[in-house]
Amino acid sequence: MKKIILIGSYLPRKCGIASFTYDLYKNICLAENECIVMAVNDGENYDYPPEVKFQINQHIIEDYVKASDFINAAAMDAVYIQHEFGIYGGENGKYLIELIKRLKIPIVTTLHTILDTPSPEQKSILEQIGIHSSHIVVMSGMGKKMLSQIYKIPESKIHIIGHGIPNPAEFRLKNYKEELGIENKKVLLTFGLLSKSKGIETALRALPKILKKHPDTVYVVLGASHPHIIRSEGENYRHSLLNLTRKLDLTAHVVFIDKFVTQEELFGFLQMSDIYIIPYLSEKQITSGTLAYAMATHNAIISTPFWHAQEALSGGKGIFFEFNNSSELVKSVNKLLDNHLILKKYQMKAADYARQFDWKKIGEKYLSLFKTISQYKLDQFYKLRENEQVARTQTRSLI
Repeated sequence: MKKIILIGSYLPRKCGIASFTYDLYKNICLAENECIVMAVNDGENYDYPPEVKFQINQHIIEDYVKASDFINAAAMDAVYIQHEFGIYGGENGKYLIELIKRLKIPIVTTLHTILDTPSPEQKSILEQIGIHSSHIVVMSGMGKKMLSQIYKIPESKIHIIGHGIPNPAEFRLKNYKEELGIENKKVLLTFGLLSKSKGIETALRALPKILKKHPDTVYVVLGASHPHIIRSEGENYRHSLLNLTRKLDLTAHVVFIDKFVTQEELFGFLQMSDIYIIPYLSEKQITSGTLAYAMATHNAIISTPFWHAQEALSGGKGIFFEFNNSSELVKSVNKLLDNHLILKKYQMKAADYARQFDWKKIGEKYLSLFKTISQYKLDQFYKLRENEQVARTQTRSLI
């Protein structure tokens, strides 16, 4: 049995990493490990479950120091950190470094975002995370390559573990087709916290030509606006999508569901859809939980070629269309809706691939990392960390 403390945002905070941390906690505990959670919050008063034993207000640097004291006194075997630039305080999340540099137990870190053109401070933060972590987890081969080439993190530290997927059979799924009154429709779906980078307008502009061939089609846009976007811009993006829908006379064929859904609700919506559309506007996304979930629920996937999709959908597991290219999206959707056998082929290929990412299997992979941390390796790790710090300091002094 291992004693592990997990650090990251956590439910009921509304973000994808909070859901990820929660799922990982559940699956580590299945193996009878002793786990507690240190929740990073954004200043809101969340009603956390009992496994949350400590809270870090992401904007208060003193909380990170107190958190390190708490961890060092807790006699844990390892710390497991979720890293995303947006969930830690200070410029580019630099407050996290104040925590990890004080820790006296091994650190395992999962990086949810890896930048190919980081600012000097962003690069420094990931380099320091690499120095202080005994293991770094990424979710794609490209992520590992970028960490090695751009951030000079030793490949021996970097492990590829895919994004976990809950087992849909665990949920009692509601019939959302009946609830929405679209029982006899073909359903296209896009899910996620709304922001301009999601490119929903590309799909909306494709819909009129899709409807000419397949008038029984409905496009469902599922998800609330991202909380950070609401704070900075309000609901401007959602309103622009609603206006475009009216302008294109699509009101009868587009359903906006403005809600941060539970996993059970999400899988209910995913199981009713035929095609999952990912119209992201940029290639620079190293992982996508929404893509993994959609593949697991027998959706055919049509996506722009962002980094994670290039790997996950290779070998004919999905169809790509170019960024911001509605015409290509029209051809791809019609290709699938024109032929049920082709649609079924893509749905089955995606589902077969996704089985390897069942959360139980992913939890076991993380546990295998924790089990490799022996006292000998810990002593060795501290020596390596000290050597890495000295080497990087000397390199900078020569530049």
